[in-house]
Amino acid sequence: MNKLFIANILLALGCLVSACASQPGADEVLNPIKKNVQPPSNNDEPNPPEIPPNIPSLEKIIFFPKDHSWKDLDEFYREEMPKHEGLPYYENLQNIFFYHLSTQFSLCEEANQERIAFYLEEQAKLNYVVNFREYSKCLLALQGYWTNAKIKSMAHEVFTKGLKVINKLPSDKQSKLFMKEYEMSYYDQIRLLPN
Repeated sequence: MNKLFIANILLALGCLVSACASQPGADEVLNPIKKNVQPPSNNDEPNPPEIPPNIPSLEKIIFFPKDHSWKDLDEFYREEMPKHEGLPYYENLQNIFFYHLSTQFSLCEEANQERIAFYLEEQAKLNYVVNFREYSKCLLALQGYWTNAKIKSMAHEVFTKGLKVINKLPSDKQSKLFMKEYEMSYYDQIRLLPN
């Protein structure tokens, strides 16, 4: 199973739990879970190398967004992520982190431009497919902080890296559809960026 597919499944699961957590009455169901979030026991089978292990401090943030803000994820990134650097799952953990930071915790609307720029540059270092709609929102938030030329350049850079990742996928109907959706998202969003 390829890393991109696994990462997308993990992201979808996190979103599902997050959506459930925001529903009325969710606290009655989730409060017992909040109290009992535990790391896996040593008897559990290990994850494949590219799949991040359970990280309770991150799970508490992304699974219970009402109790947290982007600042909690920012603190996790600064204090906890370095502990995982160099491990086989590190890039997928970053993908999961960036997805939740930009979609679930509204980085672009709530953080200052310096932090937004930091995270966009961190994402640009990775070879993966960004959520271009969210990425471009953050790029727009940097108008006046970055030049228009830099904003366009960053957009093109992450789009090109995403294409390279998608082109490595098996050439099947699903991959072709994914490529088309990615390209459409890019072209829809690039029109909104400053010239």
